[in-house]
Formats: sequence, structure tokens, C-alpha cells
Amino acid sequence: MPKKRVKAKRKSTVSKKIGKYNEKFQLAGKNLVFFFLISLVFAGLYFYSEEIFYSNMFLLISMISGSIALAFLVALIIFLFLKAGKKK
Repeated sequence: MPKKRVKAKRKSTVSKKIGKYNEKFQLAGKNLVFFFLISLVFAGLYFYSEEIFYSNMFLLISMISGSIALAFLVALIIFLFLKAGKKK
């Protein structure tokens, strides 16, 4: 009796999605709030510090964390457009 041929299983090269949109949306929202609060804290320290070195450092850190918060805001807007486009 002849043996039946068995097809070899191929590994799929399609990458799986790591997370859902909701999980990514929540993560971006949490990071936005975190970096916005950090920016506000360092902006407050900038206004209340008297030494010029600390004042400049607090301003720099505040600007950097504010820029990161702005980037997360853009990411949230992109996720909203993706979610709206997916529903159509």
C-alpha cells in the first residue's frame, strides 16, 4: 500500500498585530497625561527657582516633556482617525 503524502507546514511570514487599537489608544492617553503633568511640574519649578542654572534646566526639561506630550497628542488624533475610518 502506498504511503500518503503529507504536506509540510509552512511558517507564516505575516506578522501578527501586537495590540488592538483600544490598548494602544489607552497607552497613548496615559503617556500624554503623564508627560503633560511632568511638563507642568517643571514649568512651575522654572518659575519658582531663583538660581539661573536650575531655572534653565527646569525650562529645558519642561520644553522636552511638553514636546513629547504633543507627540502623544498627535498619536491620539491619528488613532481616532484610524478608528473612524475602520468603522466605515
